[in-house]
Amino acid sequence: MITGKGYEVLFDRKSDPQIDLQHGHVSRYRTKTVDAGPMRYIEIYPILRAWEGAGRARKKRQESSQAQKNLNERNARKKIEWLFNENFGENDIFATLTFAEAVEEGDALKAVQKLVRKARDYMRRDTSREGAVLKYIYVIEGKVGADEVERFHVHMVVSGVSRDTLENLWEHGRANTRRLQPDKNQYTGLARYMTKQKAFRRRWNCSKNLRRPRETVADHKISRRRVEKLAAETQYAAKEIFERLNPGFWLVEQPEIKVSDYVPGAYIYARMRRKE
Repeated sequence: MITGKGYEVLFDRKSDPQIDLQHGHVSRYRTKTVDAGPMRYIEIYPILRAWEGAGRARKKRQESSQAQKNLNERNARKKIEWLFNENFGENDIFATLTFAEAVEEGDALKAVQKLVRKARDYMRRDTSREGAVLKYIYVIEGKVGADEVERFHVHMVVSGVSRDTLENLWEHGRANTRRLQPDKNQYTGLARYMTKQKAFRRRWNCSKNLRRPRETVADHKISRRRVEKLAAETQYAAKEIFERLNPGFWLVEQPEIKVSDYVPGAYIYARMRRKE
């Protein structure tokens, strides 16, 4: 059997009601479920039998280097979103840290690393916050190119320290902080904002003590018939199908359903939230 996950880059086209999913080549669908805080993320992809166009699909996958880079970026964004929603809550802080003078990327990295060390030292001495644990994710953002220049700055989500403490410890420019405020997608929008630049993959870091979201994998959780219904009637069928398969959760938005000109089946990604 061949997993369709390895061909995810080729699922690059939105489904439509007339699509033929070629389910004769699909043995079953695998469901990966990620629970991160109140959010549940569901990824569904086909397990394939050998099919006539497999060689053509492998060749196309090898040729799709830029598409693969874009996919890697999307998957890295998902990882940050999952970590964000698993580890941070309404008592935690979002900060934008700027530099009074222009700095190079390496100097920006050293500055935020120094801030983390100072925050840890402060917490060791501050007996009023006994039991508080420093956790963080940060992204260094900025552009340097022939046509545009944007000063490097830092977006950071942090727990364990107060807003006043974080602002006072930052000594390179302005520190604008605010409490986290969730919406129906928890902090997905903020995670997307932090990772909006393409270079974010080599400019982000996190504390080692972050909890990893819980991941499970199941075959046969969703049938080929239900996938066909989702592909043909997404707007009407998605809520009923996903909420029946995931009791205690509600679908917060229409799932992403993609098909391929080279690979049978469909790739599905959905976001759900635990009911209060």
